[in-house]
Amino acid sequence: MRGVLLRSFVVFAAGLAVLAGILYYASNVDGRPPEVIRIGLTHRLSGDAAVALTTTSIEVEFSEPVEPVSGQTAFRIEPAMDGAFSWSGRTLTFTPAERLALETDFVVRVLPTARDLAGNAMGQEPDPFAFATVGHPTVVRSQPEDGAQDVPLEASIVLEFSTLMDTASVESALEIQPAVELTPTWSGEQLTLMPATPFVEGRPYTLRIRTTARDSAGTPLEAPYRLAFRAARSGLEATTLVPGDGIEGVAINSPIAIVFDRALDPDSLDDGDLLRLTPAVDGSLDVIAAPGAEGVRDQARRILRFQPSAGLAPNTTYEVTLAAGLLGADGSQLATPLTWRFTTGAPLATLGNQVVFLTDRSGIANLWSM
Repeated sequence: MRGVLLRSFVVFAAGLAVLAGILYYASNVDGRPPEVIRIGLTHRLSGDAAVALTTTSIEVEFSEPVEPVSGQTAFRIEPAMDGAFSWSGRTLTFTPAERLALETDFVVRVLPTARDLAGNAMGQEPDPFAFATVGHPTVVRSQPEDGAQDVPLEASIVLEFSTLMDTASVESALEIQPAVELTPTWSGEQLTLMPATPFVEGRPYTLRIRTTARDSAGTPLEAPYRLAFRAARSGLEATTLVPGDGIEGVAINSPIAIVFDRALDPDSLDDGDLLRLTPAVDGSLDVIAAPGAEGVRDQARRILRFQPSAGLAPNTTYEVTLAAGLLGADGSQLATPLTWRFTTGAPLATLGNQVVFLTDRSGIANLWSM
């Protein structure tokens, strides 16, 4: 009886061992084929996953570890090139032997011959991955823009490049005239230049970057970069007085005018005391563009003109005062009053020693003397 029980126990134990082997085999032998989860670039534009720097490698991530030789032989890139393979877990990395050509299209494929460690081959070929390489780096945006006027005196200069740059090469290739000490700060492709001192009011500036500036892959600028702008002016400025300050012998029928550095706001002339003459003179005040050919070239109404109602008194010194408050079309303001003097001459009693000539303007004959 004891022998029968012993034989039964042995048979039962053997059955358990066989069952355990079957279960172990079923749970550990992989029957699923590997798949490609992702194909990507190691060095690319931050805003575009399909635009590569010329120093990029190509990564292929599988769903599980793959037998290395089969994975490498399944890798294809067009145009074909030499390179080296490396593995990190289930990710294959192909590093080209030389830098990729600029502005070139590439296609990466993985053939379905790749096998996992259990020998399962890929079921189907994944979609190809297409990418292009960058061209020469460029400045794609700037603040201020090229040609900007009235840039705030405390403003920074911001440049955005088309790709990540070698920051040291850019900073050494950069200059600004007139010279200003600039502190550079980088954020990705964006360079911010902070002036150590404010820009000089009304002064033009030119920033240049030489072609020795390179991107992070070593590709230089294709052409020098230039950015020109003008610093803001805090208020209206008179550029010309008519008649000039201190002038004597001014004709008694001469208009009185002030030429400004920018267009004026005609609505700011509502103040009747804006312009005064001493001794007092009646007349009209308006805003005009420059007469003649100059007005054709520049139609901005930047001249404030006072037209006397009658001739000025001869041999008299007049003081002209323009009060603060005149506005430019851009909202700028004349900050302080403007005062100057001139003296009229004697009226001509005769035409002796004068050159007299006749002209025809718009069908009307005019007699002129000078």
